[in-house]
Amino acid sequence: MTVRGALAVPMALIVLFPALARGQDPGRLLVVNKAGASVSVVDLAEGREVWVTNRAENTVSVVDARSLEVIATLPSTDFPIRVVFTPDGARAMVTNARSAELRVFDASARRDLMAIPIQAPVIEGRAQVIAFEGSPSPIGLLAHRDGRHVYVAAASADAVAVVDLEAGAVVELIAVGREPDGLAWAPGVGG
Repeated sequence: MTVRGALAVPMALIVLFPALARGQDPGRLLVVNKAGASVSVVDLAEGREVWVTNRAENTVSVVDARSLEVIATLPSTDFPIRVVFTPDGARAMVTNARSAELRVFDASARRDLMAIPIQAPVIEGRAQVIAFEGSPSPIGLLAHRDGRHVYVAAASADAVAVVDLEAGAVVELIAVGREPDGLAWAPGVGG
């Protein structure tokens, strides 16, 4: 792979690749998180922009994928940690682990549309990787292809919250294993 360029932003170093591998979606990039010693895969909004969560600053940086310039900074409190787009690219959703909410943005206008509380019973009294008092710690998220539903991993509640974007609310909690985070669709499985 050839590195196209790099950009330093608060709490993260972005490394852009023209494609992760032959045949894979070129609208993705790798994020090397300096503080967490981890790598994240980020979706690009039609390949033009990169949205980066900055946990320490409670912001989201919108980066031009070609020039690597920060073109907008959006507030997203408290402790924004992951971002994903609806399949049509119209909305960006950001999980905020400390404030226990899913923030929804109009991606093209770069405007905050709503904050949806992620309410789930918190499991207290155990050591966790990410935990904030009273918060179910929404972290990982996945947008459904219908563009209406988002699945949010609530790490401190051992659950996945099903969010209806039209209703602006959690409509279901699914009990899962301890401290869920990453979510992904299984290709070719189910309907």
